[in-house]
Amino acid sequence: MFPDPLSQRPIRLRGATKTITEYTRATGDLTGTVDLMLEFVEAGTEQAADLGYGDDAYFAALERRVKAVVQSLDALPNEDRRAAIERLVKLGEYQGTIGWGYCDFLGDIAAKVQDRERRAIPKQRRHAV
Repeated sequence: MFPDPLSQRPIRLRGATKTITEYTRATGDLTGTVDLMLEFVEAGTEQAADLGYGDDAYFAALERRVKAVVQSLDALPNEDRRAAIERLVKLGEYQGTIGWGYCDFLGDIAAKVQDRERRAIPKQRRHAV
């Protein structure tokens, strides 16, 4: 997904998303799928920040994957969920560095998943007692 910035080749998000879909269908591995989606979003976000790239369709594709990750969090094992949340929070650190409202979206997602995780911890402790 990370192209040579000097080339004239278009960025192909569809190929990356197709690969994620094929992996999911072939393995049924939710943890692996979430990892791939986060890799996709992290690479795309880094690319937008480093190269100043991005348009509505580009950021919409990244947002769709972030939303899919968030929807998958509850189905992940605790350790994998915590790791995914850490990665989402790290993505939230891009807030203010990329335009188009995308980084505001990342900041909002980071805050929401952190808050949700904080509220879940007391419930987990009560069940463990």
